[in-house]
Amino acid sequence: MISQRILSLMGIAKKANKLVSGQDVVERQIKANKIYLVILSKDATYNTKKKFNSMCVKNNIPIIFWGKSEELSKAIGKESSKVFGIIDEGFARELRKQIDIFNGGGVY
Repeated sequence: MISQRILSLMGIAKKANKLVSGQDVVERQIKANKIYLVILSKDATYNTKKKFNSMCVKNNIPIIFWGKSEELSKAIGKESSKVFGIIDEGFARELRKQIDIFNGGGVY
């Protein structure tokens, strides 16, 4: 199943220090222009979604609303995170591609 591939890819990115999580950390990295992709769990609060969507639009960073915080957090070895930032262009590109395929997107 492709969703497992996405979760595995997030785990690999975390182990490679190419993924950060948590609102404060991701926000700092956005302000430092180090984020290439933000993944926000679908069960994040409305205010969190609004805040990060606004920040991503302002900084021209792609944002994807995908998955549940429990499964995303487990994939990276954390207990509870809803916001994830990818700080590597290659990982960001591959995650976007895999999520697009999972959601019925184009052929790669």
